[in-house]
Amino acid sequence: MDRVRRRIQDRKVQRLVLAFLKADIMIEGNLRHPVTGTPQGGIISPLLANVYLTAIDERYKRWIPNPRDKTRTRAQQRLQSDYSRGRPGFYVVRYADDFVVLVQGTLQDAEQERLALAQFLKEELRMELSMEKTKITDVREGFDFLGYRVAQEKLRPTGRRVGMLFIPKSKSQLLRDKVKAKVRETPTGFALADLIDDLNPVIIGWRNYYRYASRAWKELAKNDWWLYWRLKSWLGKKHGKASGRKLRHIYIESGGKGSGWRMGEKKLARFADAKRLLFPDRGLRIPNGWNATPDEEFLKGADKFWEATNTLASL
Repeated sequence: MDRVRRRIQDRKVQRLVLAFLKADIMIEGNLRHPVTGTPQGGIISPLLANVYLTAIDERYKRWIPNPRDKTRTRAQQRLQSDYSRGRPGFYVVRYADDFVVLVQGTLQDAEQERLALAQFLKEELRMELSMEKTKITDVREGFDFLGYRVAQEKLRPTGRRVGMLFIPKSKSQLLRDKVKAKVRETPTGFALADLIDDLNPVIIGWRNYYRYASRAWKELAKNDWWLYWRLKSWLGKKHGKASGRKLRHIYIESGGKGSGWRMGEKKLARFADAKRLLFPDRGLRIPNGWNATPDEEFLKGADKFWEATNTLASL
């Protein structure tokens, strides 16, 4: 609340935020009143975690590009300066309460920083860092973060080592276990369209999340092939172990086995239909409506005015 008050002076908003923090939690029909933390699953919890844990970003602000830097070169220069003087450098990447500290230095530097960070969190934020979950690993071996496997590998054309994102095998296995459970729980008396309605949200959500991974198409194609035979087995039981040719005749399939099953207008989504994307680089200063200069606001207003004028003229 101290951090909220520094930015927001409206007492109504302050009381609203405080009410979220003091809200009771219902667990198995019983109300519990927590004295610390934010409500798990609360709509405002991720935002409050960002507000509270900004202290971590402030601790490493020397090496993190900030809005006052015109380019990332300033942060890279500071890292290079520390490296040339034999001092470790740090870079933090945080998403709500999950964060990774990248260390430019030795294993001993990383171990010392983990102890120093644990002490900082305890003294400044009254939080305890889980030493068991906070692992130290070489960037070439990689680490898991937000469902991705992050590792440094060599590029084939140049041999230069770069950071890359991969789909962890454990996540693919969890997906298959989830799909397998849905198929098994669906009685063969149900129509294929009903099963497609259950599976499509899972397929589309999974492929959209992992379409940023390196060589994602390979893993997505494997999932399509696996799902094809999983549904073929279910349809075979539904139709008395019918042949694949007969099943393809009943459930129209265009373009071969990889095109997926369909029933009428219901078509099974394909993992491989998701095109690989790169994360958009929005720069160091992301506009949020509050940090724009008056001139920028004026230009935005002028653009909207002329756009509306041109629309009226065309009508």
